[in-house]
Amino acid sequence: MNIFSLLSLIASVTCLFLGNFIYYKNPQNSLNRLVAILAILIGFLAFTEFAYRQAETIGTAIFWLRLSTLWPLVPAVLIHIALVFTGKKGLLKHELTYLLIYAPAVIISVVGLITNPAAVHQYWGWTYNLNDPSVLLFFVLISIWSLIGGVLTSLLILKHYFNTAEELEKKQTRYIFLGLIAPLIFSLTVDLILPLSSIRFPEITMVSATVGLIFIAYGVWRYRLPILTPAVAADKIISTMSNFLIILNTQKKIVLVNQSALNLLNYKREDLIGKSSSLIFRLKEGVWDIFQNINLDEIGQVKTFETEIKSSENNFIPVLMSVSLIKINENEPLGLVCIGSDLTKEKEIKRALEESERLYSTLVKTDPDAIITTDMNNKISYTSKQALEMYGYENKELIGHSIFDLIAPEYQEIARKDQEKIQSKDVLRNLEYKLVKKNGDQFIGEWNIAVIRNPEEKPVAFMITARDITHHKNIEAQMQASIQEKNVLLKEIHHRVKNNLQIISSLLNLQSMHIDDENALEVFKESQNRVKSMAIVHENLYQTGNFAEVNVAEYLKKLTENIYSSYGVDMDLIKMDINAQDLFLDINTAIPCFLIINELITNCIKHAFPDGRPGKIIIDFKKVNDKHIMRIRDNGVGLPDDLNIKKTNTLGMQLITSLTAQLDGELEVKSNNGTEFEIIF
Repeated sequence: MNIFSLLSLIASVTCLFLGNFIYYKNPQNSLNRLVAILAILIGFLAFTEFAYRQAETIGTAIFWLRLSTLWPLVPAVLIHIALVFTGKKGLLKHELTYLLIYAPAVIISVVGLITNPAAVHQYWGWTYNLNDPSVLLFFVLISIWSLIGGVLTSLLILKHYFNTAEELEKKQTRYIFLGLIAPLIFSLTVDLILPLSSIRFPEITMVSATVGLIFIAYGVWRYRLPILTPAVAADKIISTMSNFLIILNTQKKIVLVNQSALNLLNYKREDLIGKSSSLIFRLKEGVWDIFQNINLDEIGQVKTFETEIKSSENNFIPVLMSVSLIKINENEPLGLVCIGSDLTKEKEIKRALEESERLYSTLVKTDPDAIITTDMNNKISYTSKQALEMYGYENKELIGHSIFDLIAPEYQEIARKDQEKIQSKDVLRNLEYKLVKKNGDQFIGEWNIAVIRNPEEKPVAFMITARDITHHKNIEAQMQASIQEKNVLLKEIHHRVKNNLQIISSLLNLQSMHIDDENALEVFKESQNRVKSMAIVHENLYQTGNFAEVNVAEYLKKLTENIYSSYGVDMDLIKMDINAQDLFLDINTAIPCFLIINELITNCIKHAFPDGRPGKIIIDFKKVNDKHIMRIRDNGVGLPDDLNIKKTNTLGMQLITSLTAQLDGELEVKSNNGTEFEIIF
C-alpha cells in the first residue's frame, strides 16, 4: 500500500467519525445534520479513492472510479449548507430551490455512472485517463459545477460575514468558510484545473476536505459551532416554546405555526400553512377577532386580549393572545405574529372557584347560625348578616375589633384558653359562653370554632359559627324540672303500690294466725309470698330511681331471702346459688317472671328436701341473642314418675304454666338427680 492510498483510507475513517461527532452534538439542528451528511459523503468518496488506487486490475479500478463520480453531490450539499447557515429559509421553502441545487449534481453523477471511464496507472495508483475524450468531458462538467458551487457558496458566506455585526457570528462564519470553502477551492485547483493543463498530481481533494471537516469539528467542540446561529436559536425557541405561535401574512393567510399550536388545534402543519386565518379565528361582527384587536397602522405595538380559536374538531378554545405587527421597512407591513396560551384549565378553575364562591355565599346567607372570621390575633375580619343581627352591631363597628369583646367578662378567660387549644385540634364544638350584645344585654351562646389553613397547612384564620341558645336552655331547664317532677310522682306511686302490697301481705299474715287448718294456713302463706314478690319489684323501682327496669340479680337476692325467711329455712342446710348476668327487665316482664321464680323456689323448699334433707338450689338467668334463658334446678328427690305437669291441678303449677304463656315462653321440665325447670322467653 503506497502512502497516497493510506492517506485516502485515513481520510475515509476520519470523515465517518467526524460526521457522527457533528451529528450527535445537536441532531435536531438542520445545519448539524447537513454537515454530518457532507462528512459521510466525503468519507465514502475517500474510500472509493482508496479502492481504485489499490485495485489490482483495471476492471476493479474502473468499478471504483465509476462510484467516485458521485462527487458532484458535494458542491450541492455545500450550497445547501450555505443557505441554511445564512438564514435563507425563504428560498428553502420553494421546491424549485432544491431542484436548482441538486438536479445538476444528480445529472452529472448519472452521466459519470453510465460512462465507462478510462483508467491509467500512475505512481500513486490507478486514476482517471484524461486523454480519453469521454473522461475529459466529464471532468470539464465536474469542474464547471464545482466552480459554480464554490463561487456561489463563497459569495453567500462572505456576504453574511460582512453583513453581521456580532463577533461570535463572524467567528462562526470564518470556521465555515475555512473548513468547507477553502478546501474546495484548493482541491478544485489541484485535482481539476492542473490535470486539464497536462500537469498530473495525486488527487488530494478528500484529504483536504477531511482537514476542513476536522477544522469544523474543532469549532463545534470549542465554540459550539454551528448551533449558536440566530436562525438555529430561533428555530429551537419556536419549536420548544410552550405557548402557541401563529404568523400571518398581510393576506391573512397562515405562513408559520409551531408544534404547540398544532398540538392545541389538533392539526397537521400542512393542513394550516397557506390557509386563511378564518380557519382558526372566530368571526365577530364581520371581522376576525385578531384584526378587531389591532390597528395595522400601529407597527411595533403589542395588543393582548382574550379570544377563542377553533380546533380541527370545530371546538372553540379560550386563549390569551398577544398580537403584534411585523414589517419589512417603516411603511411596509409583513404580517402579524400571534403568541398565546390555552386558557381552558384557567377557565375551568375560575368557573369552579366561582361556583364554590356562590355555594359558600349561599350557605352563609341561608345558614341560620352567625358566622364570624378572625385573623390569628383574634381580630374580626368578616361578619355575616346573622351575626350582625344577633349582636346588634353594624359591620364597620366589628371589623378589626377583638372577638372577645362579644363575650361576657367572666367567660373571656375560658374563651382564650379554648382558642389556644384550637390550633392543635383544628375544631372545637359546642362551646357555651355568656355573650354580650351591643346594648349590653347578655344571652347564652354556643360557638363552634375551626382553624382555616392555607395550602401550606399554615393556620391563617379562625372561623366561628355562633347561635343564641338561650331559648333552648330555658326549654331544657323546663324539661329537666318536668322530668324531675314526674320522677318524684313515679317514685311516690311505686312506693305507695309497694306499701299497699305490704298491707295486703300483713293482712294475710294476721288472718293466718286465726287458722288452725294446716292446708289453709299453707295457702295463706303462699299467697303472702306472691304478694311480697310483687312488692319487692316496686320497692326496687323506687329505691334505685330507675322506674322502667328491674335489676335481675338484685331482685333475686331479695326474693330468695324473703322466701327462706317466710318458711324458716336454714340457708346452711339448703344452699342457694344465683348466677345472673347484669340484666334488666321492664316491669311488664319482671312481675310474671319473678312470680314464676317465687313458685319454683317455694316448691323446691316444700317438696325437694323432705325430712330435713340437705341440698342446693341453683338459679341461672342469662340472655343469649334476643332470648332470656331461666333455669331453676335442685338436687333433691325429683318429681314423682306419674306426675304430668300439664295436667296437674295445683295452683302453683297452673300459675307457672299460665305466666310462661303470658311471657310467650317455652317451659321444659327435667327430673334426673333432682328437678330442673327451664323457661325460654
